[in-house]
Amino acid sequence: MYLGGFQKVDKKAIIFDFYGTLVDEETGYRGFIEKNTNLDPKIAVKNWFLFQREIIFNQKYIPFKEVLRKTYYKLTKSKQTTFSEIFSNIKPYPEVIKILNKLKKHYKIGVLTNSDNDLLELVLKNVNFNFDIIITAESLNCYKPNKKNYGAILEKLGIKVKEALFVSASSWDIKAAREFGLETIHLDRKEGKKLGDLKWNI
Repeated sequence: MYLGGFQKVDKKAIIFDFYGTLVDEETGYRGFIEKNTNLDPKIAVKNWFLFQREIIFNQKYIPFKEVLRKTYYKLTKSKQTTFSEIFSNIKPYPEVIKILNKLKKHYKIGVLTNSDNDLLELVLKNVNFNFDIIITAESLNCYKPNKKNYGAILEKLGIKVKEALFVSASSWDIKAAREFGLETIHLDRKEGKKLGDLKWNI
């Protein structure tokens, strides 16, 4: 199997970040912002993700729904109690399911995501694929880039760190995974990269 320029012959599993890597979260957030605020959607989405990361990185674990409430208030100075509409409208990038189905014939496919379980379930209704394992931040009471998250999914998969490949669109996620010892591929969607661009020869 040929992965992004590297010959991988010893991997048992491929672990993916979810939001922004396999599914297009920006579309869900943009629609929500357009419907509920008068803000410029492009600028607001960028600020939303920035504020969201600041909250996740700089305080003890709180449920992701609370992160969303804090982010929305910081962005709009108004309160919002439910965000299910965002997640119901998040769908996979066009090429993702086809690639995942091919990979699943040879590898276990896992997801490691900073999400609450119920919000993730809303998105999974739009994803026609059966992952071997999904680990959420809620299940661990901590968010990536905490190294506990990377270790937890390896433990659940029953594999060693050298037997997994980690793929994410987030540079900070890639950095933390590498520091943990995982081999990684940065799928930089900001640069227009797609999962198919990694030339998965299987």
